[in-house]
Amino acid sequence: MSGLLIVAYTQICGLRDRWRAHVRAGRWYEAFEEFIDFYNGPGSFARWPPPRREAFLAVQQTRGDLWDVLFDDGLLTLDALTSMTAPVHVIEATHTSVVDHAICEVIRRHVPHAQHTLIDGAGHMMPLTHPEPLTRALLSGIEHTAIDRNYVLTTTADPQPRAELR
Repeated sequence: MSGLLIVAYTQICGLRDRWRAHVRAGRWYEAFEEFIDFYNGPGSFARWPPPRREAFLAVQQTRGDLWDVLFDDGLLTLDALTSMTAPVHVIEATHTSVVDHAICEVIRRHVPHAQHTLIDGAGHMMPLTHPEPLTRALLSGIEHTAIDRNYVLTTTADPQPRAELR
């Protein structure tokens, strides 16, 4: 494992362990304050308007198994990645954490058919900060997958695109 991957893995495992400890003690605010601040800088979560923080925390409390799913060593293996057949599109931001860059690198290296898009100037919260380039990247990935899978994308009055077999 490269030095970058070791640093990233150590950082994310530390975050995971602190997050789990906060959640087990019922300290949801502290758990997500550290999580949001990890990706967006110190004080980011505290700057959210109180109603937004409260709504976010209410939703997240229903997902208490988040880290257990993400860090199941029996599910997330290099063999599992190399044998993936589902379409994979890695959308990476230039201004994100070493952890996210390392995750993207592992996926790009071990998922042979993965598409990759790098969004310049974006960070971990690109859906909020860079929605247009993200939307373009997602649509490009959908079109690429449709072509590879021999689908034809059609649109109707319904704004939802439809995929049909050729």
